[in-house]
Amino acid sequence: MNVIFALDAPHYHHVRIGERNVVRGVALAVGDSPVASVTIRGVKTRVDGASPELAFLPYPHSDACRFSIEIDVPDDMPFEIRAQLESGEEVLVFLYDASLARALSMNFVNCVESLPAPTPELIAATQGLGNVESYRDSSVSGLLTLKTLIARDVDSVLDIGCGTGRLLIGWHCDDPKRRIAGVDINAELIAWNNEHLAHIGEWRVGTVAPPLDFEDASFDLIQLISVFTHLPLELQRAWLAEIRRLLKPDGNLLITLHGDIYARTLLTGADRMRYDATGYAEMAGASPGENAYSTFHAPAYAKELFRDFRNATLRPLTALFPIASMQDAWVMRR
Repeated sequence: MNVIFALDAPHYHHVRIGERNVVRGVALAVGDSPVASVTIRGVKTRVDGASPELAFLPYPHSDACRFSIEIDVPDDMPFEIRAQLESGEEVLVFLYDASLARALSMNFVNCVESLPAPTPELIAATQGLGNVESYRDSSVSGLLTLKTLIARDVDSVLDIGCGTGRLLIGWHCDDPKRRIAGVDINAELIAWNNEHLAHIGEWRVGTVAPPLDFEDASFDLIQLISVFTHLPLELQRAWLAEIRRLLKPDGNLLITLHGDIYARTLLTGADRMRYDATGYAEMAGASPGENAYSTFHAPAYAKELFRDFRNATLRPLTALFPIASMQDAWVMRR
């Protein structure tokens, strides 16, 4: 995809099926030809709303790439969201499937919304923006995305790099009997979890390198959301070995990575040349595990990195809200 696209609303648990809804988001072309407009169900709108938080990106109109449009949302079929570039090229950026709203029961949504939310400051430490409403929305939509990606029942979930439990809350509310465990190197975040979410799971302070204090074959699913994106290659390989120890036979692993779209956006000079030549690059602007330490994986390189797992697959998220912005989502089995 040559368009950075983010749909702000409506999330599937907020959509009013069969009624008029405001659809809004961001559409920014990765290249020299900006996005001119977005079309949804035959209705076109300009993409020119202020987006100062994206102005640092090296693309035309990154400071004005928001759109908002009112449409009637049908309940019988998905509808396409397409971006039109000034060059005349048209790109499918999202396939909105309103029927997915039916997969989210009100009991589940109410459970998520009833749990304590972190302060805006804590949310900003893990998400970049301290918006409490968006944080709760991502916990709801995240569960739908995770279940679609995994496509099987799981009785136990470990989140390495769990932050404040954003993507474990959904797993709990979906099935309160499910075993939930979260590990993070940030002791402040784990302290918050133990104070507010101790009743839903186990929360432990970890270190940037393995091992973890769990028994062999403990979990059906292990998820690392935006973790390998901040670890050097030797630690990535060490964690993969530890994950193989912790996963049950035939258990699932979900990892997100900075893929091609991040590389094209953020890498320059020798770093970009290294990525183009090898499929991998690191920007060591801080200590491993910190946000300023960034890594980038081309799909072929990631596939080789995951060679000790079965069925490693890069999964598209065209009809789902992302769990980690525009990061690549990889799913595989032990």
